[in-house]
Amino acid sequence: MSFKYLNPGFAEWLNTNAGTTVSSYEYNRYGGVAFWNKQNKADVELPEASVKHLYIKASFWISDQPEGKGYFEISSANKDGSKGTGFGGYRSYGDWAIYRYSDGEINTISKVTCIRYGKMNDILIHINKDTNGAAKLTLTLNGTVIYDGQSWDFDIRGYVKLKSEAFDLLLSNIIISDQPIDIKERVVPLKVKTIETDLPVDDDGNYITSEPDKTVLYTLDASDVIERFGDDFQITGMGVACVPGYSTGDAVTKITGIRKDQQGEKELGSVRLSAEKNGKAVLGTAIDMSLADLQASQFGIKTGA
Repeated sequence: MSFKYLNPGFAEWLNTNAGTTVSSYEYNRYGGVAFWNKQNKADVELPEASVKHLYIKASFWISDQPEGKGYFEISSANKDGSKGTGFGGYRSYGDWAIYRYSDGEINTISKVTCIRYGKMNDILIHINKDTNGAAKLTLTLNGTVIYDGQSWDFDIRGYVKLKSEAFDLLLSNIIISDQPIDIKERVVPLKVKTIETDLPVDDDGNYITSEPDKTVLYTLDASDVIERFGDDFQITGMGVACVPGYSTGDAVTKITGIRKDQQGEKELGSVRLSAEKNGKAVLGTAIDMSLADLQASQFGIKTGA
C-alpha cells in the first residue's frame, strides 16, 4: 500500500524533539505554521523502506535580511543522519547545492542559485532506484528542474531529514510519498467541528485505551480555507497526527486512519505506535475527493493490535 506523509509545518510531528514551530502566514501563507529544527538525525521514518520511488516535497522561507546562521538540509537519509542524498546549504554563506554525503564527507553535485529570498520556495526531490542498484535523482525548484542525473552513489534510505539550524530559514508543506507529488500541492490544517468517540480521556485530555477497534471521528470545518482560497480546489491527500501517540502493551500497537461517509467506512493506512512516551503517530494517504465529499465525510482513527 502506498503512503503519503503530510505535515503543514509542525516541528512536534517530527520523530526528533529539537524543532521549534513558528505560527505565521508570512512564512507559510497556506497553513500558517513552519519550523526550524537543529537535530542532525532523521526526522521522518518511511513506513515502507524498500520502495523504488521516493518523492519529497517541501516549502522553505528564507529571510532577505540574514540574521540566523547554520546548516539547512532536505534529504533521503539513514537513521543517524550520517549518509544521504538531497538539497541544502549553509545559511550565512548563501551557498546552496545538490549533494550526497557519507560519514560526514559532503560531495557537491551541483550548485544552486535560483533561491527566492523573503518569499516561499518550493522544492520537489524524486529518487528513482532501478533494479541494478543505481538511482536517478531529479530536483525541481520553484517549478524549474535544476538537476536530473543518475549515479550509483544515490540511494533511497529509510528516513527523511528536514533540518534548519537558522531561525530565519523555515520549513513547511512537507509531503513524502512513494507516489508522484505535484509541486503545487499544499498541506493545510483543518479545524474540527465535532468529535465522536468511544475512547476515554485521561486527566491531561489525552485519549487512552487498552482495547482495539476504538474510534475517534472528526467532522471537519473547511470554512477558513474556503474564505482564504475559494472553493475551487481538489483534495489529494488526508492525514492525521497523534502527538503524543504511543503504546504501553500488546493490546493496542497501531492506529489506522479511517474515512466514514454514506457508503460506509474505509481504511486510510496504518502506523505502528512507539513504546516511547514522547512517540508520535503521523499517518496519511493519497485521496482524490472534492470539497463536497469532504463536507459529507468524517475522518479519524481506529485502534488496533
